[in-house]
Amino acid sequence: MTVVVHATLIRGGITNVRVPVAIAGRYDGLPVAGSSKAFDRLLDSWLTQAIDMGIIGSGLGQLFPVNMQARQAAGKVNAAHLLLAGMGEPAVLPRTVCGSCYPTSPSR
Repeated sequence: MTVVVHATLIRGGITNVRVPVAIAGRYDGLPVAGSSKAFDRLLDSWLTQAIDMGIIGSGLGQLFPVNMQARQAAGKVNAAHLLLAGMGEPAVLPRTVCGSCYPTSPSR
């Protein structure tokens, strides 16, 4: 089975692009930052509040969809949906992801 993916490079922030789905990552245990922070600002800190309340997890591979269609229709955001991807603990890449990356066990 062949999957074709089309990508377009766009200069500027991800929040400036009108797309059906935007994807942003988040490390577990750290404040919202980067593109996730940009979306958090547009959502009046809703992501930060949901993380603080335990609604959104950030473990490796956890995905949290955010429906922003109403805000898009109101002209407040460009993406109809945000997919927040949990990236786990910072600086830790499990052997299940990259078994040959570590010559010995990883230090923390």
